[in-house]
Amino acid sequence: MSVAIIEQTNIKARANQALQDARELAITTQDGYIGACEARKALKAIEKDILETHNPVVEHWFSKHKQAVADKFADLQPVQEAGRIIGAKMAEWDTVQEVIRRAEESRLRELGRQQEETRLLAEAAAREEEARHLAESAARLYKIAQEFANKGLSEEADSALLASERSRLEAESAIKESEATLQEAISAPAPVVFVPKETPKVKGISYTTRWDFEVVDASLIPDEYKMPDLGKIRKVVDAMKSLTKIPGIRAYAKKIPNTRI
Repeated sequence: MSVAIIEQTNIKARANQALQDARELAITTQDGYIGACEARKALKAIEKDILETHNPVVEHWFSKHKQAVADKFADLQPVQEAGRIIGAKMAEWDTVQEVIRRAEESRLRELGRQQEETRLLAEAAAREEEARHLAESAARLYKIAQEFANKGLSEEADSALLASERSRLEAESAIKESEATLQEAISAPAPVVFVPKETPKVKGISYTTRWDFEVVDASLIPDEYKMPDLGKIRKVVDAMKSLTKIPGIRAYAKKIPNTRI
């Protein structure tokens, strides 16, 4: 067994024994307190031996690890930067395609709405023209009925009057239908249109939408979203001690044993 392994084994044994002694320690007298002080001083000696044993090894491998990590990131940096550049250009192109897609959808919806409006207006105009012809027919038949009545042809007069009334009712119905069609043309919603995006589907490539933010006016941020500056508070407490006066902060003292060997 090498000397280094023996020394490390001894240090472990001393450290474990020190922990067991600390757990069993009870301070009930002045001598007990003095003994605790001496035990704490002895711990510093153990710590010193542990550091002297392990630090050279840690420093050696830490240096190796630090250099290996630096080499790794040096090699990764241009590749990751290239990935960010390409990704940003891809996202920009995809966003533009989405804007184009939505604009085309909007254009087609408006075109569909205009076409439907034109159709309904033409239909309303046709019904209105039909109503005009029916009204003219009703007036003409009514005049004929009067002429038959003046000649004493009551049966013919009744028949012409009935036909006139039928034409008048049909004209009123056509006018109502024309008005309803006009109202439909005014209130008809735009048709549902879907235009696929031009961005091709590529296996292994997808997008995740993440929302970010920026502070535009810190004074408007609610208190629950603000974090106290603990570093600044610490400096004030260290300097002012019991005289610290910061609303919402209570300064208090803690005793920490200091050990010198």
